Amino acid sequence: MTTTTLAQGVGLNDLVVRLASGVGVFIRYVLVVEQEQMRVLSLLPGTTNVFNVLRGDSGTHAAAHDSGVSVDVLSEGQSVPIALAPVPPIVTVEFSGTSPSRKAELQVKDGADIITVVQVTY
Repeated sequence: MTTTTLAQGVGLNDLVVRLASGVGVFIRYVLVVEQEQMRVLSLLPGTTNVFNVLRGDSGTHAAAHDSGVSVDVLSEGQSVPIALAPVPPIVTVEFSGTSPSRKAELQVKDGADIITVVQVTY
């Protein structure tokens, strides 16, 4: 687990977090700030420590946080997963096979990762 601090305070409705250091912070990681969890969605272009986040992840509540507050950085495996991001980047439906074993898959593509959400054989 990596630990850093907030380089700038975070308001209740802010969707961007500026950390003292972005080393060891990756997309889908979780920032734990006081009692709130924030899912990292992306790094702001041209920066190394400013991230777009999903506030109130894993059932926590968004709150305001002061500059200098400690931030624990949890990798995807250490965090409580969310079902899906609010708007998946790409959703596809694929059909394959021939009767009687045709297959349909609903997939979410996030960068290089492809997650099969539903698979039906008919």
